[in-house]
Amino acid sequence: MRRFFVQHRPSTPPSGSTVAVATRLSRLGLHVAFITLFAVLGGALRGFNLLLILAGLLVGVLLLQWRLSRRIAESVAVRRLEPPDAYAGRSFPLQFVVTNHSRWLPAWLVMLEDRLAPAIADGARKPATATAGVGLLLPGNRRECGYQCVIQHRGRYRLGPAKLQTGFPFGLSLARHRESPETVDLYIYPRPFELHHRWNQILEARSSGLAATAKRSGISEGDFYGLREWRNGDSQRWIHWRTTARLDELAVRQFEQQRRYELCLLLDASCASASPSERDIEAVERAVRLTATLVLKLTRSPINRVTLVVAGRQTQTMVVTNAVLAIRAAMRALAEVEPAPPGNLVAALSAGLEVAGSGRPTVVISPHAVDERRLSNAVFDLHTEHCDLRWLDIHSPAAENLILGDQHDATT
Repeated sequence: MRRFFVQHRPSTPPSGSTVAVATRLSRLGLHVAFITLFAVLGGALRGFNLLLILAGLLVGVLLLQWRLSRRIAESVAVRRLEPPDAYAGRSFPLQFVVTNHSRWLPAWLVMLEDRLAPAIADGARKPATATAGVGLLLPGNRRECGYQCVIQHRGRYRLGPAKLQTGFPFGLSLARHRESPETVDLYIYPRPFELHHRWNQILEARSSGLAATAKRSGISEGDFYGLREWRNGDSQRWIHWRTTARLDELAVRQFEQQRRYELCLLLDASCASASPSERDIEAVERAVRLTATLVLKLTRSPINRVTLVVAGRQTQTMVVTNAVLAIRAAMRALAEVEPAPPGNLVAALSAGLEVAGSGRPTVVISPHAVDERRLSNAVFDLHTEHCDLRWLDIHSPAAENLILGDQHDATT
């Protein structure tokens, strides 16, 4: 059925922003309009005054519906909150702040319609819409509303524009506007694996070179885990005076010594052939997820320093620390990496060692076994006598011992 729109001139709410409101009749409103037209024709042709009175009442209801719904749409403003860090397959909220700028008119039955689409259109991921609503918003008040979202594929998505509409009071018409025509980027990070509880020991055993830079930090940098008796050389700052007074012997706090990791993680996102199969793409995806998991694990400690090299269709190099912005930049790079055709890794290795420094171990996480041809110029370009290069195949026994499975969340 054809829908009719009535375009109104822009109105300005108290906030000062210009809002263009469009009103259309709902299906129920079209039925009422048809009955009104029938009553007008019947009353005019047959001379029935009751039908004309009924038609006048219905016209008044339609005008009241049009005026109230339009006024509410003009008075309500919507602001999107910053999207949170989201992981593939996990539920996360998307929130809005709805404000009623009217001084006397409450806002009823306000509904938001949001659009979510991939930043780069493809056949595997299709656009979707979601709705959220506010039942009652008093004059001059604001309220948060939103919806839960689960996205199964990593990548960069585009949110918006969000559309606001209301059908108050009778649902005969819908008044709507676009409050935020701009879009917002949403990054879906790779879903982490669940690693073995001794993942760091397995990683060191796999790459013996890691032990060279897994240095023990000072005691002051460790975590407190117990008390012990006084020993020569202990600092007076470590004395636990309450226990000392109770035992009448010197007791000091003991700290768990942490390890400081300084290494280079290189993600090899290449496929085995120029025409990859589903199995090749799945292997690349597992390599991306393992790299993201190790980055999150290693950056939990503020004393670690990881140089991340993402070798996909483009090569990106960055230093990842415990800082939130550094972790976010690394996860966004991993979220957008695409499978690439097979190629030489010398340029990526050179870029990683240039940032990490010579002598740092380099762990290559790859979807396939090591290929000497892809490192054919490494001896000349990288001076491998100073390079500790280790290859971690995603299908190798070492990777299988490292990965326990997926991290599952209870989602609906």
